Amino acid sequence: MASYGAKDIEDLITKMPASHKKFLRQTRDAYLDQDNIFVHAGWRPGKSLASQSPSTLRWSFLNAAFPDRTSRKTIYCGHSSLVSGKPARKGNIVCVDTIEQGWLTAANVRTGRFIQANTNGAIRKVSKACKFSQKKHVPKKFHV
Repeated sequence: MASYGAKDIEDLITKMPASHKKFLRQTRDAYLDQDNIFVHAGWRPGKSLASQSPSTLRWSFLNAAFPDRTSRKTIYCGHSSLVSGKPARKGNIVCVDTIEQGWLTAANVRTGRFIQANTNGAIRKVSKACKFSQKKHVPKKFHV
């Protein structure tokens, strides 16, 4: 909302350009390829894409997620601010939401490695995701 100069949702609706609204309406909730599942937030284990709820795909947090032991795919997500500033792995789930700590993370899904950049132009490489630890990775306000 801050990037649009909006003080609340109603203000955001009036200030957001129509092209941005159109882009958001047309985005997919998930993308699957042969080896991976890409979602904004979460994935319910054992369910197909058609059976996933939009709420889970858009709003669930990593600390409440369970790895999908029925799938051999890696699930890449965000939406769960990682206070460590590094990507985290929870079973076959990899979270790359590190922006709150100032790092934008890109994952190389072929190698499992990551590259990060911050607003000062610094770049760093991360060779693998840390094992997920709720205490270490998720701010207390998001604990369930």
